[in-house]
Amino acid sequence: RANGYAFSSGERQQDAGSVAAPIFRADGEVFGSVSVCGPVGRFTNEQQKRHAPLVVASARKISYEIGYRPETS
Repeated sequence: RANGYAFSSGERQQDAGSVAAPIFRADGEVFGSVSVCGPVGRFTNEQQKRHAPLVVASARKISYEIGYRPETS
């Protein structure tokens, strides 16, 4: 979560692995998510790590398109 995504390996759905990232509304509240999933046997931890940056980038782009502008310090 601290990296902007979460992994799952069978916790939510037996034999399914996934990586997900949040989509934010303009007010900063979570609106939804983007995820990629597959069978744990093929969507291994290595596959999840490889796909995580793509999932995060997609979620950030969608968030931006619906008006989210993260505060920068």
